[in-house]
Amino acid sequence: MKGSPVLAAGREFIARFAHQEAAAGRLTISSEDVDGVSEMLARAVLSFVLTPESVLGLQSPQEIRRFAEHYLAPVLHALSASPQAARGGQTAPVR
Repeated sequence: MKGSPVLAAGREFIARFAHQEAAAGRLTISSEDVDGVSEMLARAVLSFVLTPESVLGLQSPQEIRRFAEHYLAPVLHALSASPQAARGGQTAPVR
């Protein structure tokens, strides 16, 4: 199975959203980190699409939201507080 085109599309979609959020001042993350995090999130989503069975309970919108808040949001917050973000890469403040 060749998932590269799907992965690239997901990564670009997520990165576009993250860049918009940063430009609007709702996310502090460097452009370099946006690309890496976007790929990580796209790979996670692709994995759940291909293999939906999980102990994480991702069947309802509430379960998906809980998963995102518990596992994914901390990654973004940690990157926002990283030394690289503090060095003044292309970032915008979190509100």
